[in-house]
Amino acid sequence: MDSFKDFYNQVGANYPEEDVVYKTIRGRIRRQFILNILNGWKGSFLEIGCNLGMYLRLYQGTPKFGMDISMGVLNRLRQSEPNLPIVQSDAQNNCFRSASFNRILCSEVLEHLYSPEKAVSEISRLLKPGGIALITTPNYRGERPGWTSLGALSDYGVEAVKDGLYYHTAFRSEELAEMGRKVGLELVESGTLEHEVKIASRPALPFFLTLRWINARTFQNSRIEKFNQSVFNRIQVLNYNIFKTLGLMKPLVRLISEGVRAYCILRKPIA
Repeated sequence: MDSFKDFYNQVGANYPEEDVVYKTIRGRIRRQFILNILNGWKGSFLEIGCNLGMYLRLYQGTPKFGMDISMGVLNRLRQSEPNLPIVQSDAQNNCFRSASFNRILCSEVLEHLYSPEKAVSEISRLLKPGGIALITTPNYRGERPGWTSLGALSDYGVEAVKDGLYYHTAFRSEELAEMGRKVGLELVESGTLEHEVKIASRPALPFFLTLRWINARTFQNSRIEKFNQSVFNRIQVLNYNIFKTLGLMKPLVRLISEGVRAYCILRKPIA
């Protein structure tokens, strides 16, 4: 793979992320969390890493713009939504003018970047005084993740960046807040979300990990791994629905100290 842009161009062209992710419990919870915030927003809006434009389409304010580094995904978006204003641009070196937006969404983007600090600096540059940005990323505990295997991406013909791997890290909410502080943004709120994912996954997690371990050391079959992940996702959904129906989800969530996603809401000060 020649470059970062080439990798995400092929991911965008081949991997149906919104169909895959937003059918899972983690995707459904994240979507609702973000929409709850977007529904209270007004004014000019930019979605960094817009993918197929789910949040961009649902945002009620104007004007609104989407950007993504992947021309592959933008071409797909233009076929379904030809009137949405979208551009190809790098989050680390944005094409828009300074102080252009009242609101910015940057969801599940920073973890893919080699220089996430530059992307946060760009968010600060693009916000108008008083403007607000929402950032979400994977959360982590212990050692920060880095280069990782393609996993399900390989099933869609995606080639790795190097040695069968691509870069995918994570951040704690306080790290997101600190990156914002360093570029002059004020912290409005931070924390974690998707606590429910841990509740819904725990009953099935031993079986999932056991089959993954066996497959990795014996068959090394991508179909088995895909089947294992599919069954695990279905059990998560089933468990979530059962716990919610029985009224157990809210009290169980209180027992979980951190969710699997970090978020941070930042404001650009009014001079």
